[in-house]
Amino acid sequence: MITLLKSKPGLLLLLLSGASSLLAQHPVIERYVQEGLNNNLLLKQEQVALEKNKASVEAARRLSYPTIALQGSYTLATGGRAIDLPIGDLLNPVYATLNEMTQTNQFPMLENVREQLSPNNFADVKVRASMPVINPDIRINRNAEQEKASIQELEIGRARRDLTYQIKAAYFNYLQAGEAVKIYESALELLKENLRVNQSLLKNDKINKAPVLRIEAEISKVNAEIAQARTKQLNAASYFNTLLHRPMENEIELAPLPSPDSLLLAHTALQLPDVQRREEIQQLDKALQLNQLSMTVADNFNKPRLNAFVDLGAQGFLANLDNRAPYAIAGLQLEWTLWNGNRNRWQERQVALESQQLNLRRQDVVSQFELKQKVAVEDVRAAYESLKATNQELASATEYFRVVDRSYREGMASYIEYLDARTQLTNARLQKNLKAFNLWGQIAAMERELIY
Repeated sequence: MITLLKSKPGLLLLLLSGASSLLAQHPVIERYVQEGLNNNLLLKQEQVALEKNKASVEAARRLSYPTIALQGSYTLATGGRAIDLPIGDLLNPVYATLNEMTQTNQFPMLENVREQLSPNNFADVKVRASMPVINPDIRINRNAEQEKASIQELEIGRARRDLTYQIKAAYFNYLQAGEAVKIYESALELLKENLRVNQSLLKNDKINKAPVLRIEAEISKVNAEIAQARTKQLNAASYFNTLLHRPMENEIELAPLPSPDSLLLAHTALQLPDVQRREEIQQLDKALQLNQLSMTVADNFNKPRLNAFVDLGAQGFLANLDNRAPYAIAGLQLEWTLWNGNRNRWQERQVALESQQLNLRRQDVVSQFELKQKVAVEDVRAAYESLKATNQELASATEYFRVVDRSYREGMASYIEYLDARTQLTNARLQKNLKAFNLWGQIAAMERELIY
C-alpha cells in the first residue's frame, strides 16, 4: 500500500476521495451511468455470455445423472456368411434304425441345414438406463465450468468499470463542447456591439473604414468557430447517446458540476487500494485455477472409469415372436487406461509451462496497475494545478479586456488593441473550459483506477 503525502493536504481529498465520491453522488451523472449500464449492448452481450457459462455449469453438473434412452433396431438381410448344420447326416441313420425296429415311418428323414448368420426380419427394442459409477473427469469438468463462469462475472465487472468511465468522459466532453459554443457566442456578441459602435463612428466620419472591415472579418472567423464548436457538440452528444443505447438525437440534460475547490474540504491522506482486488488480476487467478484442473485431468489418466447399465427390452424374428422375446440385462462397463504413450506427461509439461506464463503475466499486470494508480493520481494533481493557473490567467485577461474596452470607448486605445484583448479573453475562457473539464475527465479516470 502506498500512502500519498502531498504538499497541500487538501489536495488529497481531490485526488483520492472527495472528487470521486462527488462524481458518484452527482444525480444526473449517476442516472446516466445507470442507464448506460442497463442498456449498453456490449454489456448485454457480456451478460448473455455469463448466462451461457451458467448453463454450461448446470450441464456439467448433470453429467453424473442417469441417462435413460430408448434404443431399437430392425434388420433385413440376405446372403453373407452362413453356418452349415449337418442335422440330417447326424440323425438320419438313427431315425432309419428306429423306423426299421418299429416297422413304421414315425421318424422322418431330415435335411442338412444352412443357417444365415445375419438375422433377417429381426427386431431388437430396449430401454437402456446407464450412469457413471466412477469417473473423476465429471467433477473436474464441473469445477472448470464454474471457474469459467466466475471469470465471465469478473469480465462483466471490468466492462462495467470501463463503461462507467466512458459515459462520464463522454458527458464531460459534451458539456465542454457546449461551454465552448457559449464562449464563442459571447465573443460574437462583443464583436457585434463593437461593430455597431464603429459603424456609427464611421457614419459620423470619426474613423475610417479599416476598423469596420477588420471587425467584420473577426465576426466571420468567430462564426466559423461557432459552427465548428457546434459540430463537436453534436458529435459528442451522438457518442454519449450511443453509449446509452438510445437515439443519437436525444436531448442530454445539462447539470452544473461542483467547483473543484469544494473538493478540498475534508480528508488529508488516503492509501491507494490493493490492485489484487482488480477484476483483471482475479481473472488471471481464476485462469491459474483452471490450469490446475487441467493438470489434475492429466494426472487422472490411469484412473478407472466405471459405468453401470440396465437394458429392458424384447428381441426376435418378427415371423415367429413368442413369450421368450422379452429380456433384461444388467452390467458394468470398465475402462482403465494402463499406458498412453506418455501423452499425459507431455500434457502435464504443457500445463506447467502455461501456469508459468500466467504467473509472469500476472506479475506484469500487477506492476502495470500499480503504475496506473500513481499516474492517475498525478494526472489529477497536475490537472488541478493547471486549472488554478488558468484561473489566474482568466482573471488577468478579464481585467485587461475591461481596461482596454473602456479605453477604446474613450478613444484612448486602438481597435487592434481591442481585438487583441478580446482574443486573449476568449482564449482564456476556452482554456479555462478545457482545463476544467480535463480535470473532471482525469478524476473519472482516477476513479476507474482506484475505486473497486
